[in-house]
Amino acid sequence: MGTILEILESRVMAPLSLHLERARLRDELASLDHRELKDIGISNIDSFVAGWRP
Repeated sequence: MGTILEILESRVMAPLSLHLERARLRDELASLDHRELKDIGISNIDSFVAGWRP
């Protein structure tokens, strides 16, 4: 039973968690003005979020 839970965590829950965190980050960055994004070094929200790891 422990192995099934480990597989569920690594194959389903972890990727889902990362997806939700990236969606939250994308929404937060999209709410910023383009000048604020430029100030923190982000020129493309989608490419920044795609490479982001928590």
